[in-house]
Amino acid sequence: MRRSASGLGPPPLYGWQILLLAFICGVVALRYPLPGAACSAAIWGLTMVLRSRVMGVLPLLAVFALGAGYGWLRTPNLPEVPSPDPFVKFDVRGRVDTIETRPEGRLQIVLDRVEARAGERVLHPGGVALVWDGYGQPPSIGREIAFRSSLYSVDGFDNAGAWDFGAHWRDRGVGLRAYARGEDAVRAAEGAAGEERGSVLSALDGLRRRIVAAVGRELPETPGGAVVLALLTGDRSRLDSGTVDLFRRAGLAHTLALSGLHLGFVVLFGSGLAFLVTLLRPGLLLRVPRRKLAVLLSAPLALFYLWLAGFPLSLVRAALMFASFGLLLLRGRGRPLLDGLFLALGGIVLVWPLAVFDIGLEFSVLAVAAIGLLLPIHTAWFSGRTVYGKVLRYPLGVLAVSLCATIGLLPLSTWYFGVLSPNLLPNLVWLPALGLVVLPLGAVSMLALTAPGGEHAARLGFETAAFFADRLVALLQHAGHEGLLPVYALLRPRWPEILGAGVLLVCVAAWHRRPGRVRWSAVGLGAVLLLLPHVRLLLDQSRDRVVLDVLDVGQGQALCVTLPGGERVLVDGGGFRSRTFDVGRAVVGPALTWGAPPRLNAVALTHPDMDHYKGLLHPLRSFVVDSFFFNGLWPAGGWGRGMRGALEAQGVTPVTLAAGDALIFSDDVRLEVVHPLRGKEYPETNDGSLVMRLIWKDRPLALLMGDAGHVAFADMRRAGYALGAEVLVLPHHGSRHNYSEWLYDAVSPRAAVASCGERMDPGGRGNRVARAFAERRVPLYSTAEDGEVRFIWERGEAVRIVPRRAVRIIPDAGSDEPSHESGDSEAPDGKPGGD
Repeated sequence: MRRSASGLGPPPLYGWQILLLAFICGVVALRYPLPGAACSAAIWGLTMVLRSRVMGVLPLLAVFALGAGYGWLRTPNLPEVPSPDPFVKFDVRGRVDTIETRPEGRLQIVLDRVEARAGERVLHPGGVALVWDGYGQPPSIGREIAFRSSLYSVDGFDNAGAWDFGAHWRDRGVGLRAYARGEDAVRAAEGAAGEERGSVLSALDGLRRRIVAAVGRELPETPGGAVVLALLTGDRSRLDSGTVDLFRRAGLAHTLALSGLHLGFVVLFGSGLAFLVTLLRPGLLLRVPRRKLAVLLSAPLALFYLWLAGFPLSLVRAALMFASFGLLLLRGRGRPLLDGLFLALGGIVLVWPLAVFDIGLEFSVLAVAAIGLLLPIHTAWFSGRTVYGKVLRYPLGVLAVSLCATIGLLPLSTWYFGVLSPNLLPNLVWLPALGLVVLPLGAVSMLALTAPGGEHAARLGFETAAFFADRLVALLQHAGHEGLLPVYALLRPRWPEILGAGVLLVCVAAWHRRPGRVRWSAVGLGAVLLLLPHVRLLLDQSRDRVVLDVLDVGQGQALCVTLPGGERVLVDGGGFRSRTFDVGRAVVGPALTWGAPPRLNAVALTHPDMDHYKGLLHPLRSFVVDSFFFNGLWPAGGWGRGMRGALEAQGVTPVTLAAGDALIFSDDVRLEVVHPLRGKEYPETNDGSLVMRLIWKDRPLALLMGDAGHVAFADMRRAGYALGAEVLVLPHHGSRHNYSEWLYDAVSPRAAVASCGERMDPGGRGNRVARAFAERRVPLYSTAEDGEVRFIWERGEAVRIVPRRAVRIIPDAGSDEPSHESGDSEAPDGKPGGD
């Protein structure tokens, strides 16, 4: 390995850069106090690795406190608005603040200055996030629009260790969500002044819309055409969920969302122009160096791309970073990548400190930082090698950049998603085609559109770009069918592991620069942080206890039973009608892998309803599953076929259960099946639900009811099975249609819980289910109100109940309302963006 005399790797940080990191840690500590403080301490310790003199503690503490205070002051102060009844329709009016296209023909609109009316009731919730499905004419930013919709809380999927969906929206000033469907569902507000049509901004926006519409018309209606439209204009509405999933499995999902990668290709195009100009006019190099000329030529191209895409936040962040790099290059400063990254990050955080919680910014910063830290190692390793320099330099360079970014993002991506797509080879095919063919062809074709008689040339260029994209999609589809695009579920790290990985990454890069400067104490600290959560996991698994987690999956059910020794049983997986939101991948999988390996000793499906089975596909495909049990009825359609294929791939044969069977996990733990009756056919899928009773050391812990109804109640009553349990998981999400005084008395629980969404919360509307448990002095929990609810049993102790949110007071009995409860109605996605 060759090194220059000065060494390669991370140069020392300046004092202001260390203080900026401490400031950011202070902002992080607002939401995560211990991780924020620990990161600040690690930064202080790592100055020993990157500097000859340690930064003083007092300046770091002062800046840390300043960051926490500044973040608190800049946190949006949303008005106190009680969660509205989801069955009440509001007439909503607000001003368009941001607008983004989403796959499957949807828009996501963030409104401010919102007023919502329902009869005499008027709400001013601050901001509202509207998902418009099957949209018509998109509104302009700054226009006032009106629509009629139910309003929903932004909180949801509140599970331990999960991403905070509610905080994501509140950071953007959004207090409620709404959903509209159909071209005419959203209209311009009556009497709205909006923007002046003659203004320059309005004219530019109109021109951009015409260009985007023209590009959309000229592109073919193929997956490749949808990909090219998304890459050129940011319009992702023509992408289907299958194409998005294919790119995700291939490790190419980042290429579909406009980011620094695409802006980098624009800058590369500007650098190519600079090369051509200096090739034609060599004398220009005497006045302007080629690197500075590349910056000057790239700047207008980058601004045009930003304008064409509608200034999405991801591209604006990337543009600030590239502007910082360019500014340092113009001034002749060294190390533009590292200093430019800090300069851009400082500007972003000072304007919007809560951006440190934005996943897009986190990924962008870490990717650039990892490339800056690790790419010099690759360069030093291969520099001077003849074959590499002449033949393999560019393809291996592309692969090295992707590999460096993947390594740097691995801890954070596994924390957020719990999966790894190790498919780097598609980057070797797609990234060169994207940067050298698709984007340049698209840019030239758009220019041809503006020229008289250039429509034919533009159409030819667009079709050629779409042809390359279609060939890639076909190649990925073939690779997927052959099993060449594996996706692995991983243990989601806890924050000490993420911090430890960061410490070791910096140590490796610093060692490459100057081995003698790296202290083994820093390496030891990183190793301890990596191993500490695993020691805790082993200790937890050795405890003699049983845990029942009722996961918050919205309107659905997913239960995880953890047995002594760490064995786990998943009962149902939730599910939505949404075409783009997979609750298994986005919610259930991350919840099950937070600090635990992706392994399930058993999976049970109570009955084949979508809100119980759809979220199982991801765990069945990505986890190690030992056995699968169901009631004899299998889900229909593509999801059912996918589940069968996933089980066949693991060599698992589904086993049918009926009343009288038992799943015995040890001498002490078993799940007794008390329904359905063997051989009986039920007209409704709910009536045939598996009902199981969890027993530990002959102690009845919980009764898991599925969606069992009155037909099932009558069967169990006649059969005379013992139903007593300390916890009752309410049937059919706590629906009043499944109310049964007999059941409540037969079980005689010490606590009850409903796995449900806002539309079916049994305790939020004073209905008779809530009254029944209030009269029995039994606490009633629901995932809609309390988030994930955990029940813990240990030897000789009463059940401990750990809801994610503060325990609420069950309301006094009120009058029954007409029932509108249905688990089949499509509610808006709970996930930001829904894709």
